[in-house]
Amino acid sequence: MVSRFRMLLPAALAPVFCLFAHTACGAGPVGAFPPGSPAGKPVSAPAPYVPGRPNDAPPAPAPAPDTAPVPIIPPAFPAQEPGSTAAAGDNADPGRVNELMAESADPAARARALETLPLSENAERDIGRCVAGLGDPSPEVRDAAAKCAADAPPAHLFAYVMRTMAWGTPEKVRALDAALPRLAGPLDALLLETLNTELETPRHRRAAAYCLGRMGVVPAAQSLARHAWAPDPELAGTCARALGMLRWPGAYNDLVALMEHPDMAARMSSVRALAEMNTPPGWRTVADTAAGKTGQGARVRAEAVRLLGMLPVVEAIPALLDVMRADKSMAQPAARVLKEITGLNYGPDPEAWARELLLEPLPPRPPDPGGTSWEETEAEGSATSETSTPPSSGAKTPKGRRK
Repeated sequence: MVSRFRMLLPAALAPVFCLFAHTACGAGPVGAFPPGSPAGKPVSAPAPYVPGRPNDAPPAPAPAPDTAPVPIIPPAFPAQEPGSTAAAGDNADPGRVNELMAESADPAARARALETLPLSENAERDIGRCVAGLGDPSPEVRDAAAKCAADAPPAHLFAYVMRTMAWGTPEKVRALDAALPRLAGPLDALLLETLNTELETPRHRRAAAYCLGRMGVVPAAQSLARHAWAPDPELAGTCARALGMLRWPGAYNDLVALMEHPDMAARMSSVRALAEMNTPPGWRTVADTAAGKTGQGARVRAEAVRLLGMLPVVEAIPALLDVMRADKSMAQPAARVLKEITGLNYGPDPEAWARELLLEPLPPRPPDPGGTSWEETEAEGSATSETSTPPSSGAKTPKGRRK
């Protein structure tokens, strides 16, 4: 009996010794203790399959024991709500995502919503065809395209305009730019709201400002004038330019105020807008700027001189000669403009130009400290012409040129 017990004892204890032996050697199931777990050490096991990594590549080093596991980031917009048993496509509502983005406090999210909502691919294509038709040479096609654009939902048309002006290809931008004057009306309120929203992205606010000016939306003049003083120089410059694009005489005071803007680009836009307005007060301010009477720098004064060349020749010549007499530093730029509009070259001497181009020299311009209205100046010129002998007939035809 004793001998039989001695024979069975080693066989009974063998599994225990084997277990201790395996534990001491670190052997065991691969998933018993995950690498990095405080309960055990990393085990030597075949490296898990990783797409893109060669099979014979050494396994990645195990993280330190105190390294926290990397959390799994859920998708931004899961296919279904947590706890929902519906299939992913049963209650899909892509418009809801855009609504949430449009209501977000993050300007970038709202900008993305503007670029995608509510315009589908088909709607974008259809509106693009309508816009392209507005530039067709055939009046019949243009009228049909205008009706097509008018029938489009304003939200769709607004989304197309904003996406194209802010991010479109040059070809699409040019086509839309040519069509903008015919799109005024349905988009006015949406564009004005975009411009006046301080949290809106600067790129979309600039696009809205440009469209308002290009479309000639006069009610936007006050907002454009206010934002022309915005801290953002790009937005301010675009609004100043858009204000001038309205070509509205009622914006004269706002444009004159912009002549004091600290940014030279805004001052340049102002003097150009005063010329494009094509009113007597506007041209008077341009002429005074060219003559150095508004305190502008050389570049703005030179631009004003160039703009005077846009006047009819019989008005441009006397105005440029006045500039040459009043500001010697602008004599050479004025002479270049005179050469361009007459084909002659008498240099920076105003009297040489006067002798050749006018029947009589212009009288010296009297001091004008208090300012004289454009109408009074024109009336004085008319009275002088009526009493002079012989009567002035404006600019002479240059020698060798046909009348």
